Amino acid sequence: MRPIALAAIITSWMVLAAAPAGAAGRETVGVDEHPGAAVPAGLSFRDVDGAQVHWSSLIDRSAPTVLVLAYFRCALLCDQVIASLSRSLPAARVATGQDYRAVVVSFDPRDTPGDAVEKERTVLGTLPAFERARWRFAVDDDGSAAQLAAAVGFRYRFDRASDQYAHPAVAILLSPSGRISRYLYGAAFAPEVLAPALRDAAGGRARASVERILLTCFHYVPSLRAHAAAVAWVLRGGTSALFIALAGTLVILVRRQRAGEGHGA
Repeated sequence: MRPIALAAIITSWMVLAAAPAGAAGRETVGVDEHPGAAVPAGLSFRDVDGAQVHWSSLIDRSAPTVLVLAYFRCALLCDQVIASLSRSLPAARVATGQDYRAVVVSFDPRDTPGDAVEKERTVLGTLPAFERARWRFAVDDDGSAAQLAAAVGFRYRFDRASDQYAHPAVAILLSPSGRISRYLYGAAFAPEVLAPALRDAAGGRARASVERILLTCFHYVPSLRAHAAAVAWVLRGGTSALFIALAGTLVILVRRQRAGEGHGA
């Protein structure tokens, strides 16, 4: 694939993912923000030991919770989101003096507690033990993951042809009472972005997002699978940097292509 084609595909797909649900036909991938809404406390999941746990026991009632909805066969975008949070949350906590809990729930009903153990080991392997203790990984139990996704407005879609999910890249911050405080979008989260979000969540403040840029799992796009490593490298820069880089790349490539066609003439 030519570079300009690759850049164009990434850009167009990201613009589609960022659009409202009705803007591109019946697009079902995205986020409907519900700031201030409560997550149903009675939802049940399976933890890494296979034990049934209720949502109320997964979150920390004395500190904000950072929720990530993912699926454990995704080795690109989901890993980027979790890994970025694992690096930045400790720094944000030190800066604010604010404790936190991080919860990763799989929305894929095929994921097992064993998959959760492996994902935790792979993504959090280098994290100190006391920081890893702040994280919880869980899988679906009788449809509760879909109910959780609906409660927080997280819309995803399964593609049978590729056996992958298309889904947003977002971290959802919850107050100690379990209400939605903030949505943070992207695959990279800087400590200076997480710190005020943790403060808001700790104080029970609910805010709608000013910038709603979504990333969608690139494994869903067949044309990009061959470029997964390059896409993963780009994602580490964050969504804003990604759009800037892509726009600049498109301009440069178009100019070079036109210049080449001019010389050829």
